[in-house]
Amino acid sequence: MDEDITPTRRTVLKSSAAAAAAVTGVTGLTGTTAAATGGIYSPYVGTWGPGVDNAISRDVDHVVFGPAGDATDDGEVNPAWLSQCKGGCSEQPLDRHLPDVQRMQDNGISVGLMVGGYQGRVIARDADSVSELKQGYETVLDTLGISHIDIDDENADDWSRPENLNMLRAKALSQLQDERPDLTVGYTVAADARGMNSNTGTHSPGEHWIEEIAETDLELDYVQLMVMHLGSDPTKQTFESAVDSTAEFISSQYPGKSMDEIYGMIGVVPRYVELSQSSAEGLLELAEEKGLYSIAPWRLGEEDGQYTKIFSQYSGGGSNPDPDPDPDPGNPSADLMVSPSDPSPGEQVTFDASGSSSPNGAIVEYQWDFDNGTTRTTQSATTTQSYDSGSYSPRVTVVDEAERTASASVSLSVSDGGGGGDCDAPAWDSSEVYRSGDRASYDGSVWEVSWWSRGDEPGSSQWGPWEEVGSCDGGDGGDDGDGNCSETDAWDSGATYTGGDRAVYNGAVWEASWWTQGDEPGSSGQWGPWEKIGDC
Repeated sequence: MDEDITPTRRTVLKSSAAAAAAVTGVTGLTGTTAAATGGIYSPYVGTWGPGVDNAISRDVDHVVFGPAGDATDDGEVNPAWLSQCKGGCSEQPLDRHLPDVQRMQDNGISVGLMVGGYQGRVIARDADSVSELKQGYETVLDTLGISHIDIDDENADDWSRPENLNMLRAKALSQLQDERPDLTVGYTVAADARGMNSNTGTHSPGEHWIEEIAETDLELDYVQLMVMHLGSDPTKQTFESAVDSTAEFISSQYPGKSMDEIYGMIGVVPRYVELSQSSAEGLLELAEEKGLYSIAPWRLGEEDGQYTKIFSQYSGGGSNPDPDPDPDPGNPSADLMVSPSDPSPGEQVTFDASGSSSPNGAIVEYQWDFDNGTTRTTQSATTTQSYDSGSYSPRVTVVDEAERTASASVSLSVSDGGGGGDCDAPAWDSSEVYRSGDRASYDGSVWEVSWWSRGDEPGSSQWGPWEEVGSCDGGDGGDDGDGNCSETDAWDSGATYTGGDRAVYNGAVWEASWWTQGDEPGSSGQWGPWEKIGDC
């Protein structure tokens, strides 16, 4: 009889109970759904902003922290933290945010690693073999001391990516699971009310990836649906439509699983700023009815704790303990502002952490790490530092009277301003093919393309491939960069802004990329809803 060499098709997924056990540390569970084990509330936390402090102060049990990836296009697997991923990423070494991971773990929080993110270059991007990629994942897991990988690949429409990237990734993760039985592996994919994307040409083709994974030995713990941008205040019915459509598709790939087991490995990733009290309660109700794997909103720091109080009920713990007769006042809160936000090489940058506060009394010490090899400790909330050209993530750690600490960081790009005023860039040609990083001059400005493009007129759409990087007269490229802020209203934390709305804040004009309320312009770096258009 001829030997069957057809690849093994996995007919079962890791059960929801086993998946929950892998995340929570509980073992020996069988025959139950996620609802029986409580499900998990696992918000995303960015490497920037106050997310780590919020996770600790709000007593969440699980987070997904990142993004991590490989920003270096050098043919080698180089895992690192990603930052400023807009038409290309910069990176920081893994030990840069190791203290944040350890702080959360020391406070009883299970930390998963987000790999990829919006336009993020994933760890698998340069891998030539399963063994090379497996070693890259091992480096991350061992350096950070974690056992949970969340694949948030939103870069699949990059024309230069290897076609076999997902299959190679699935095989590497499968081998890791064989060696590390407690390893949790999940995919977080783009979705709308119709479920996951079915088009293989999209940035996050979830259905295509699940089809490929089903042909490997990878035991997938969960599939989380990024249902962001469904509009303000999405309904329970909208969430349910996305979940049901996804369950139907996954069931077609894994016919040996019951529908309870299928629902038990589906999670939902809404956006805090798009929720209301009623929509959050509706999502919690849906999770309980279906026995979903997780509620995992993007991202902690965009809410004041009201939704954590709702969603933490799903994990059977979190933010609603019984009143403590002698409550812990909590940790300090760190805040960091810089001026100017776009300095030139050698220019003195002022760092201001005076917005930091503590329930334990005064802030007594400020520990500065300027991410250029320079550190210092001061009793003053302000200090200055100059930089060479490059991208940096300076950080301040504040220490209060109780010797408790909190940290805040910002993204800082230092350049000589020459990137925008060079009109030696060739004029844009509608018939020309442009690839990521190419530049062209058009309508008095210099534009840079973020992905493959032909015939897309620069500036015709804010969602298009072109980004304005400067004006031909050496300006900063913003429509309001000429110093005239009189026609734009000041930013109001209580106002609601939608995509295209503009506001003046901190001496600059900012434009909202999507619906937002209460998001301070510039406070969330490249991941936030605001884009700086120009200085006043």
